[in-house]
Amino acid sequence: MTIPALATRRTNHACFDPGTARRLDGFRDRLRHVRIALCDMDDTLLDGRKRFPRRTEQAVRRWLDAGYELVLATGRPPRRAREVSDWLNLRPMICYNGCWIEHRRHVQYRRQMSRETTQAVIRCLLDACPDLWMGIESHDVLYAAQPQDRWPHAILCDPVDLDVEAAKIFCRFSHLTQAQLQAVRLTAPPGTRLMESAKYNLLQFMDQAADKAVAAAWWLDQNGMDMGNCIALGDDTNDVRLLSEAAIGIAMSDAVPDAVAASDITVRNSESEGVAIALTTILELAGPTHFPTAG
Repeated sequence: MTIPALATRRTNHACFDPGTARRLDGFRDRLRHVRIALCDMDDTLLDGRKRFPRRTEQAVRRWLDAGYELVLATGRPPRRAREVSDWLNLRPMICYNGCWIEHRRHVQYRRQMSRETTQAVIRCLLDACPDLWMGIESHDVLYAAQPQDRWPHAILCDPVDLDVEAAKIFCRFSHLTQAQLQAVRLTAPPGTRLMESAKYNLLQFMDQAADKAVAAAWWLDQNGMDMGNCIALGDDTNDVRLLSEAAIGIAMSDAVPDAVAASDITVRNSESEGVAIALTTILELAGPTHFPTAG
């Protein structure tokens, strides 16, 4: 008996998308090895109002019930990743753009800057802009000189007196002039990575090896797998390497150009529940797996 092509398989499921199925048809060999979805949160899993859409939640539950795993991969600190859903908190979480992995609040992996490097980054930013507001994230705590509307719960301190190992140090992209931004680029301390995200108005310093893809590879190795067992879903600069190295990279339709270029296919944006479409379509094409999930 001839097996029909993936894209011609019929289903009555509302989130199944024939266009997405046709695009996935060229990745059948990769698809059969997929066991994990590495999923960004903001403007990917969550919509623009930071909500977890109902159909996306249902699709994630079906994905897990079919024996697949979901690993959250976000730039958020752990405490904010946990805000979304109690049952999502049972899934492994890659936080701080790859500087931290936790599972059920148990920290499995950390990659933070040293105290010396943390202070060097603070000096770099203040030398460029002496009155710059910055946030310093360390061990799931935010420190800042004063609260900001987006970050009202910071522990107040003078950054130059802070003696911590930072997971990331960030400021608003728009608070720097082009000359100040160029000065930061030119004087970035050795051993650091400077990530610029115009989409989210953020400039972030992290350890030079920090990346969602690096953290994901570590977690996968601990669980006997590799990136060939994963799809990745994302929309921004911090998702580029993840999208590129996964078996199938799936960018949201409104993703930044670098993320689209790194991906294999695009799906609808988070407002149109692109994650629900991607997961549902893959499930309809590939069926359940017998992979024992981490949850």
